[in-house]
Amino acid sequence: MARAISYIAGTMAAAVAMGFGFEPQQAFVPAAGDLAPAIAVAIVDRSHKGDRMPFASSPRAAPTIATVEVDGLADPTIVYREGAGRELYRADPAMRTTLVAKGTILPAITVRD
Repeated sequence: MARAISYIAGTMAAAVAMGFGFEPQQAFVPAAGDLAPAIAVAIVDRSHKGDRMPFASSPRAAPTIATVEVDGLADPTIVYREGAGRELYRADPAMRTTLVAKGTILPAITVRD
């Protein structure tokens, strides 16, 4: 019985709330001429909308590979580095990890015996 009373009270509160002041503000602007009906225009505050826009980032040039290091014979670790020495790619089969720097374009390499 208590649940039924709470549902009824909630429904009544929602009906009252919908009837009192929760409608969008409207201003009536008369159209040109006396015979045309009035047009309802909703007033919307858009003054703070611009601060929600994301910043545009400038595209970066893809880093170029300057050196290739191969370390080991059975499970070789392969490392690509740029000119400044920063690692762009590392494949380590012994540790089962592969790391790639963001924006790096990897070349297609074929090893033949």
